[in-house]
Amino acid sequence: MSRKLILIIYLIAYTGVLFSQNTVIDSLINSSKNFGSDSVKIQNDLKIAYHYHNLNKKDSALIWFNKAEKSASLLAKSKNENKKEQGSFLLALCYYSKGFSQYKDMNFYFSEKNYNKALQTTKHLIKYSNHKNIITEAQKLNADIYSGIGNIYTDKGYYSIALNNFIKAQTLSDTLIKRGIIPEKEAAAQYFHLGLIHYYLGNLSKSLEYYKKSLGISVKYNNEQGIAKIYSNIGIVETQMNQTEKALKHFQISLEFAEKHNDLIFKAQIYDNMADCYVKKNDFHKAEIYLAKAMIITEKLNNKQGKIYILLGLTDVYNKTKEFAKAKKFANQALSIAKEIQSISFIRDINRQLSEIYENQHQFAQALNYYKKYKILEDSIFTKEKMRQIQETDAKYQASKKQEQINRQKLELAKRDSRIKIKKTQNYIFAAIVFFLLIIILVIFFLLKQKQKINTLIKKQNKRITDSIEYAEKIQTAALPSDKVLAQLFKEHLILYKPLQIVSGDFYWAVKKDHFIIFAAADCTGHGIPGAFVSMLGISFLNELTLISDLTRPDLILEEMRYILKKSFRQTGNYSEQSDGIDISLCSINTVTNELYFAGANNPAFLIRGNKIIELEAVPNPVGVYYKEITFKMQTVKLQQNDTIYLYTDGYADQFGGNNRKLQKYTLKRFKDLLFEIHKNSMPEQKENLENEFQDWKKNSKQIDDILIFGIRY
Repeated sequence: MSRKLILIIYLIAYTGVLFSQNTVIDSLINSSKNFGSDSVKIQNDLKIAYHYHNLNKKDSALIWFNKAEKSASLLAKSKNENKKEQGSFLLALCYYSKGFSQYKDMNFYFSEKNYNKALQTTKHLIKYSNHKNIITEAQKLNADIYSGIGNIYTDKGYYSIALNNFIKAQTLSDTLIKRGIIPEKEAAAQYFHLGLIHYYLGNLSKSLEYYKKSLGISVKYNNEQGIAKIYSNIGIVETQMNQTEKALKHFQISLEFAEKHNDLIFKAQIYDNMADCYVKKNDFHKAEIYLAKAMIITEKLNNKQGKIYILLGLTDVYNKTKEFAKAKKFANQALSIAKEIQSISFIRDINRQLSEIYENQHQFAQALNYYKKYKILEDSIFTKEKMRQIQETDAKYQASKKQEQINRQKLELAKRDSRIKIKKTQNYIFAAIVFFLLIIILVIFFLLKQKQKINTLIKKQNKRITDSIEYAEKIQTAALPSDKVLAQLFKEHLILYKPLQIVSGDFYWAVKKDHFIIFAAADCTGHGIPGAFVSMLGISFLNELTLISDLTRPDLILEEMRYILKKSFRQTGNYSEQSDGIDISLCSINTVTNELYFAGANNPAFLIRGNKIIELEAVPNPVGVYYKEITFKMQTVKLQQNDTIYLYTDGYADQFGGNNRKLQKYTLKRFKDLLFEIHKNSMPEQKENLENEFQDWKKNSKQIDDILIFGIRY
């Protein structure tokens, strides 16, 4: 028989939105006219929509869903910030509600589309809202959205995608439970979903483990509906394990609940599951009786998914009783509906059954044809790589809770160790800097003494200074990563590096640490030799923090750099102190998860994907002392193939030039538009484009700052 389970769907109950079969529609419609508050009216319209949907009046339901969505959209455009955020949340709730009703109608395409709209809206609220209650409600809704998307992909047979979404829902629920935002009983549904996926994957013992966790929570909180539905799914697992008597007892408990509450869909599912049991027992007569009972209810409710399950059950019965004409008839009916709802798992199972039917009739060519179709779909769902990914995803979730505390402890130890190790090297660094400064001072003093000599001698001494600075340039260049190193780290890259003087206060840096590639572009205080000193310090600090202290998170690296730099220059914030600092954009790529982590100090970055440019925002603080220090923040982006990332300093955008008589800055907007225009070119071509544009703009004007652009293609 085809594997089948009952999905627990928890109806949303945000801000008083309750959907009840006992609500009188006329009363709700009359009430809707009298509401003074837009938000209350939107919630009331959603109640009406859901009531119509439960009565199978889909056109009327859609009208009220759209009315609620339109009102919420208008409220979300309000100039009042509070109303705007309230409207945005209600708009997300409308998208989710419509998506949920479309899922129940097996309209997976539009259901997923509305779920994703809801997710995009809640994520924006979580990121930008200043109201904790709005953020909390958005997080609660996110857990439901991820569960909803997981249900869609479960029904379509994409189990790895389904599992990822259920684990996201579980992780969110766990966090909210720990914070006391939602009760522990909410976790029962998430464990239920994980049990469901492992059942479909054939991991029966793992499935039972999750179901029992869900059952324990439901029993603890006396959730009668949850207990009934979990027992039903436990019975299905027991049927597969040939424990049919146990399974029938659990189905009977579920059936009593369905009859008590007149839950027709649940009742039909239980009849279907009981039929499976009797097929296992070779009692085909009883199996037919229960399938007939289930079909009567399913036809009445026009439940397409339920109808497929019953048709597959009848196919199995008639195949085993050698009534092959009937078996093929019901299999083809099931196949037609499965193709309509685009369910790979159903289509796969039907092809397998048709292969068995033709094999039993000794029509081996037809049997082989359907078996090949079955095998192609089976392999697409259960490739070794997908199974490995699914197992890894589940293992990561299981380990994540235990790892949380370990990670916190490791982070504290890493900070402490990094400070100890850096202190040991600071004396050497400062000694080298002092020695370098003394050499420069001695050279300058010597030149002043020699100024009285003839011009030819002055020229010779000037040449020596230039040679010294050029040698300093070689030292600085040696500290920067070579093209060979960058070519090993990145698929494609470009470096446009134009110091204002011989040595530069800008620097770029890149290193590989385990499975992380960490790279940066930075602008240090000053130009020439002073800027070069700070840049050498910056490179040294980055090497120490990543290669010795094992830090890979860019926000933590910047925090430690700020701490070290302040200590190094003895900065406390007084106006009399030097204000040396570093503006930097710092990235770390996890090559295993293909995730980009970004943190910036005054310097943002751009990521261009297709026809979209994404700005990675920096904290408005330098690395160094600042009158109002803000903790550096990390942003995470899931990278896609051919994503292009640009790190830069302010020299290019601040360059004066243009065609007008009055000189003007190039500006960040022009720079951003230029990158977007050329980003699809090869990196060497992009570097040439940037160089040509710079020279065309600058013309006869002087370069005013160090220039650095660091681009990579993923």
